Amino acid sequence: MKERQPDGWRVPSSIYEGNIWLYREVSVTKQGVSTSLSVYPATVVQARYNGSYEGAPWLCFPVQARSLADPFWHEWDGDEIACESFWRCARLQQRLIGRGDSPTAAYDDLINQACARVGVDRAAQTEGPA
Repeated sequence: MKERQPDGWRVPSSIYEGNIWLYREVSVTKQGVSTSLSVYPATVVQARYNGSYEGAPWLCFPVQARSLADPFWHEWDGDEIACESFWRCARLQQRLIGRGDSPTAAYDDLINQACARVGVDRAAQTEGPA
């Protein structure tokens, strides 16, 4: 019998990012049973400068939308100097922020970063029935 995999992991992050959870979801459809990973919370936004400072045109932050107005986060959407400074610090501090060419790609990048942070093999968690 296949060993049961955990259904959720708390992702270590900075105190400013708060609690980030990586979940294994199971879907049952007419086509069969499938599993996928998701992360909560997650807010997807379009980059202010189309990726010039951010690294990609779409971003996925591991916070609720209202938190993007908090002092720790709000400079991602600031003027050019503030935005460049925010992203330089984010890279140095290895903040969990997904980036991608589409909203889905940014969300997937955040999931990949969360998996790497907790040592979870994403492919192993999403293959076969739960």
